[in-house]
Formats: sequence, C-alpha cells, structure tokens
Amino acid sequence: MKNIDIKNKLASAKVMQSPLLKLKIKLSKRPLQKDIKKIFLPDVKITKDSFDTYLNKKQYIQSSDAKGALSNFVKWYYERCSEDKDTDAFRKGRQLHSYLLDDKLKKKFKTLKYANNTKEGLIQNIYTITGKLYSESMKMAELRDIFSSINNDFIITESEMATFQFLAMRMKKYAGGFITNLLKNAQVERSIYHSLGDFNVKIRPDAFVLKEHFGHDVIISLKTTSASNINDFKIQANRLHYDVSEAFYQDVLYKATGRHFKTVFIVAQTVEPFGVFVLECSDSFIAEGRDKYKQGMKIISDNIHVMRMRNPLLINYDNVKPYEQQIFTI
Repeated sequence: MKNIDIKNKLASAKVMQSPLLKLKIKLSKRPLQKDIKKIFLPDVKITKDSFDTYLNKKQYIQSSDAKGALSNFVKWYYERCSEDKDTDAFRKGRQLHSYLLDDKLKKKFKTLKYANNTKEGLIQNIYTITGKLYSESMKMAELRDIFSSINNDFIITESEMATFQFLAMRMKKYAGGFITNLLKNAQVERSIYHSLGDFNVKIRPDAFVLKEHFGHDVIISLKTTSASNINDFKIQANRLHYDVSEAFYQDVLYKATGRHFKTVFIVAQTVEPFGVFVLECSDSFIAEGRDKYKQGMKIISDNIHVMRMRNPLLINYDNVKPYEQQIFTI
C-alpha cells in the first residue's frame, strides 16, 4: 500500500481545497477481492440493469422527483404520468460518461466514416458496427431498418471521438493521476434500490469507490459543462440544483450501507479549452440539498393519494406552488 499526499498533488492544479483532499489516500495496486454486495444491507438491491430499465421503475422515487415536486408539483405530476423516453441528449451524455468512467466500455466505441444516404454508406456502416456485410441488391428501406435496429449506444461521430479522447487524456494527467487512481476500482453506474423514510427509492450514481480501495468512501459525479471556469460551474451547479441529487445519493447510500460517503465532482468542459477539474461537495452544499429534497418528498407524501388515484383534482395546493400561484414580471 502506498500513501500519497493528495493535498500537495492538487494544490498545483489550483482546485478548491477540501477536507477530503487533506486525507492520506491509500492506493491499492490490485483490486480488493470483496463482493460489492456484501457492504449493503440484505434488503438492498444493487444491480447493473440498463438505463431504460432503471428509468421506468416508477414505483421508486429518485432525486429528480423530489427536485421536480419542489419546483412545480403539478408540472412534475403530469410529466411523471407520461412515459419516459430516452432523448438524444440523454444518450450523448451517457456515451461520454461511459467513455470516461469505464475502460471496458471505452473499447466498444466506434465511429462511422460514411453517410447513411446511400446504399454503400449504409452497408459499410452496418459492417463497421456488426461485422455483417449485406448485399447491395437489398432495398434502401431494408438497410435503413437494419441500421435503425442496431444498438447505437457506442456509435459516435469522429469529432465526438476526438473530444472524448482529449478529455480522457486530460483526466489521466490531472494532478499526477488523481482521477485515474480514484476510478481504478470504482463501481460504475450501479442501480441501487432501497427505502428512505416512507418511500421506496432508487439511485444510480455515475460511480462510487469504497474506503477499502481509496481510503474513503466516495461518490463520483461526472459533470459536463460549457462553463469557462470553476466559478461559472458553481453558478451552474446551484442553478441546476446539483445539491439535491448529491445529498439524496449520500443519504440513500448511508441508509443502505451505514457508511458516510463524500462526494466529488469530476467536471469536464465540452467546449474549448476542454479542461478538467475536481471539486468536493462541501458539508453546507450537501446540507442545503438535503433540506430541498426533504421538502420535495414531503410535497409528494402530502399528495400521494393523487398519484395512487391518478386524479389531479385531488392535489393539495396548501404547500404546492404551481405556475398559477406565481406572479411573473416581464
């Protein structure tokens, strides 16, 4: 086992100092042979299910539900009653997360060199993805159906690949390998189902690492941003209420394991200069997020009958702030 003074490593990178960065982090040269499920209580379900499966298990509350209910319960209620659909923006975000966080998934990514508006292009692109070579005698419509049926989770453009590779290089070199060591034995995109208060809840952290591997239990949250600097990113984090999700993750993991997790943001700029920096969530940041998600869950609890009966006429407006109860200025 080797001790590295992370504080000194990160000082040169000009990132925000924090209690976590003052720890002597223990870096294990080989993975600890320990079943990850053993650290969780018996009634906790932890699995590697697909994002779509996780998304559509609506019997569980997630952090975005608390955030949505707090912001505008009526709007959130109608959105939750509709079917969740994967969007291109969601897919692009997951692609970058997979590429940067999981070395095994990184190897699956491929780029397409041809346009899909010709038979030749479609045939070559299908071959690139699947290894199957189809005949040019096939109809264009048939080839398009084949291409659309292919899982495109690992298909990106050449320009996207260049950006992904550059960000991966920046992460690898950051603070003498800090991010690389942080991710070395991380559990990536595990779905966790448990309970919190009166609710069945679910979380899917980007990654988390255990103290057996890293010296402290840490939740890793990869954030992409167009912010030009750390201060602009902090403004983005407050505007998008990142504190709600991170507090929710910490509390669910504590309930599920009995362990106190810290949270670290790995922030990657998706615009020039494509920088990378690390921030630890402060106790006050988490505390504020905890207050917010608890308020949101109380609103849901007060209106649980609305969700069970699927009847918006039953909404309790005493602690709900829909648009029609706000006065706007133009």
